[in-house]
Amino acid sequence: MKSLLHVFLMFSLAGGLLLGGCVPFGVAQSGLITVIGSDTTWTKAGSPHNLTGPVLVDGVTLTIEAGATVNLNDYEILVHGTLRAIGSSTEKIYLNQGDISFSQHSNGWDAQTDSGCVFEYCDLSWVTINSNVSLKLTNSDLTMMYLGDSSLISNNVLHSPIEVGSFNNISNNYCWHDVTAEHSNVICDNNISKLYTGDSNVIYNNIVRLDAAVGQSSSVYNNTINCEISVGHSSEFLNNTVHGVIQATASVISNNLIFHPRGIKQYADPRRGLFTYLTYDTAIEVRGSSEISNNTLFGPGQDIVTTGGYGIHLDDGTSTVLNNTIFDYPDAITVDCSATIRGNLLVNNNKSVVVSWGDAVVRNNTIIGGKEGIVATGPVTIERNSISNQSVNGVSVRGPTIIRNNTITDVAVAIKVRSDPPSCEIVYNNFERYSQFSIYLETSSNNFDFKHNWWGTTDTQAINLTIRDFKYDFNSGKVNFIPILTEPNPQATSDQIPEFPSWTLLPLFLVIALVVVFVRKKIVDV
Repeated sequence: MKSLLHVFLMFSLAGGLLLGGCVPFGVAQSGLITVIGSDTTWTKAGSPHNLTGPVLVDGVTLTIEAGATVNLNDYEILVHGTLRAIGSSTEKIYLNQGDISFSQHSNGWDAQTDSGCVFEYCDLSWVTINSNVSLKLTNSDLTMMYLGDSSLISNNVLHSPIEVGSFNNISNNYCWHDVTAEHSNVICDNNISKLYTGDSNVIYNNIVRLDAAVGQSSSVYNNTINCEISVGHSSEFLNNTVHGVIQATASVISNNLIFHPRGIKQYADPRRGLFTYLTYDTAIEVRGSSEISNNTLFGPGQDIVTTGGYGIHLDDGTSTVLNNTIFDYPDAITVDCSATIRGNLLVNNNKSVVVSWGDAVVRNNTIIGGKEGIVATGPVTIERNSISNQSVNGVSVRGPTIIRNNTITDVAVAIKVRSDPPSCEIVYNNFERYSQFSIYLETSSNNFDFKHNWWGTTDTQAINLTIRDFKYDFNSGKVNFIPILTEPNPQATSDQIPEFPSWTLLPLFLVIALVVVFVRKKIVDV
């Protein structure tokens, strides 16, 4: 509608010029179009400049002097040439109530020469800017803007939503409302309420407060994101601090610090009235083939969660979850696809790894604390993991399973076999300090050969009593566990030491430093 209006206006102006000339600026005829046909300056001394109708800057330069005030009075300035409004930190330019539009024939801002259309140190109150050419907008208070490509928008306070095209530089702004950008923009060092972008944008060092969605092939790094963010296909999401949900498709999510979000929901119970409860979403949810690596996730805690609360959820594709540190989730990692879960440190989670379906490999992880270390109903290979201090099960499986070279200690039940999996291989594992059973056949009537494991002892009669099979339940199958290993398998441990975040090492360094100072003082005193 705006562009059609401008075309109509241009034809009207052309017709007016042919028929009878133009109305020069300054002639107070209310509502008539005024044409500025020669270079003009609106001065501070002549302020306030009051528009009495639309103004066309026709192939010339309109300069607005520092300290000047222009009241648009709900009219439009249409620039078909150059507009330069350059104030200073001590003398701003004030533009009030109306529209300023730049046609495709305007002289766009040139970054090399700093020529063309510019707003610097301006205060725009209820002024909407529409532009088809590049502009320079810096150190200003701005309201609604609809810009094209290749503009510089820097060091401003943006009081209204803005929409921009491509190849823009948006930096060091405080944005009260939405920023919507198309492709190939640089967006950095801003404080933004809501951010929505197209493809191939570079987004870094921003604070995003309420909502965010970025398109595919984007690079998002070193931001503080206090909300949910959606990340498009083939993007990089690196070194961010996130207080919210990350949803991504076939992307790399690495080296982020993530604090799990929570919300409050209510529903009406006919007997109890209005019921309020906490709800937790998944911190990282991915589709497609993604890499999730070297992130640290802090969950909401096992005991206070009433709904939701996953750390990482893999929905489809073939993904890798590598070298992450995850604390205090009901379910730390859930898998509904083919995936490799490797080298993660999982601490105090209700369930650390849950494999529902797909073909998963769970390898070289360290799992400490919680209720169940690994729960699998789909095909899974579980190897070289260290699992300890689980109050229910170290491993619980239902589907086709290979469990080898793991160390499972200080658990109630080392391995629980549910139903009748098509195949189940349990070999070369170390089982130690299990308070109830080493192997528990829950509803399985199959017989199994679980040979060549270390059971914490070489007493085969004692080992046999720790295996809950047909001896305890007529409907269960039988476990053959002989021959056994006569000592712990040294290969049954993670061959990768998880990297703790640097902040966890600081208290240790401080303690060591204090001890050194104390010892030196004692030596000197002696």
